[in-house]
Amino acid sequence: MKFVAISQDKGLALSICSEFKQQGYDVFSAFSLKEAENICQVEKPDVLVAEHIQVDGNFFDFYDKLKEKFIKETPPVAILLTESASELTPDVAIAMGLWALYTKPFQIKSLYYSVEDAVFSRKEGYTKRLDERIELTSKVNIKLPSSPKVFSTFSTNISFGGFFVALSEEFPEVGDIIEFRLMFSSLESLEGKGKVAWVRKEAKAGEQSGCGIQFTEGREKYVKFLVPIINETRTRQIESASFKVEDLNDILQQSVRAAKEKISKTVTEIYLLPANEKISVLCRSPQMLSVFSLLIYEIVYPMREIKGSNCMIAVKDGGKKTVEIILTCMPPGASLFVEALIEEKIQPILDMHKAKIHCEFNSISSTVVITLEKA
Repeated sequence: MKFVAISQDKGLALSICSEFKQQGYDVFSAFSLKEAENICQVEKPDVLVAEHIQVDGNFFDFYDKLKEKFIKETPPVAILLTESASELTPDVAIAMGLWALYTKPFQIKSLYYSVEDAVFSRKEGYTKRLDERIELTSKVNIKLPSSPKVFSTFSTNISFGGFFVALSEEFPEVGDIIEFRLMFSSLESLEGKGKVAWVRKEAKAGEQSGCGIQFTEGREKYVKFLVPIINETRTRQIESASFKVEDLNDILQQSVRAAKEKISKTVTEIYLLPANEKISVLCRSPQMLSVFSLLIYEIVYPMREIKGSNCMIAVKDGGKKTVEIILTCMPPGASLFVEALIEEKIQPILDMHKAKIHCEFNSISSTVVITLEKA
């Protein structure tokens, strides 16, 4: 196994290499990212142990470019070393594709066990500890290089590496750099630039037309912002302080559009009858967007090609304290699957919002009622 230690501190790099050489590794030391790049191109190492900030740049930027150069080959696993005053957290480091994070000073024995763990997992085909893909919905504005127009659309597949943009016209070219703004709530947004990684111009059943955007220009910034949002979705643990007052009509409009785009070509009609006035609810909008878009998609998809079928979504004001969102489908969809979806993914989020859900399925229609507390 080939091992590379990267540090501007020559004493540290040589010391680490000495320890791993005794354990049977082929070791190489690099005192800059440029030296490390040359070694990696020639030797194709299995593991890198590197300091976060180098004399010639940030290791994350170097590592992203290095992985692109390996193409079909498996890139080396990376373990990062940081100073004690660093604000970098393990969550962010792992989300950026690293195997582990160590704060100096560290025990060489612990580092050795992490390297052994990484080497074993690499042999088995595992190169990441954390899955980057997550069901997260967000409104997104994008500006293409070929047009002064700003497109307002949605992403239903946001990860630590980038996101999907739903488009039906004026598609960009692969390699184009676009400007974007992801909006998760009225107070949470992420702006930056990204590269178009792929384009799908024709929608298919279950697949939207659009393009995949890869984060560029210092991905660490984007990952740091996304970690708490994505982690709270994974763990279903939401801090009450993150709840914001949101417009229920706006959330439903976004959810309906996201569900329609995911279903793609369909003869089923989806109607939204919003409240006449703005209705404010205290919620975590990324989670509520996921709840409604998932629910609409799953109850509509089974009847998407039935002529005359429809889904009616109505907002019923319950007075000062509550509001009801009523989804009625004719004919009914797959009730057993919807009930399992509610139990596994929707009910836990509703519980945290002190919301209630009621379902009724029969041979004529299916009805789902969600009751939310007003802000």
